Amino acid sequence: MNTKGHCYPKSIILQAVYFKLRFTLSYRDVEERMKIRLEAASM
Repeated sequence: MNTKGHCYPKSIILQAVYFKLRFTLSYRDVEERMKIRLEAASM
């Protein structure tokens, strides 16, 4: 997977794709989960 030129690290993009494929989530749900993860990582 080529993530060159994207705003987020490859690990973040892959985790968002994993959430979308693994769970029955809307894109909005995935976006909210990723925001929580980014906030927790910045602490």
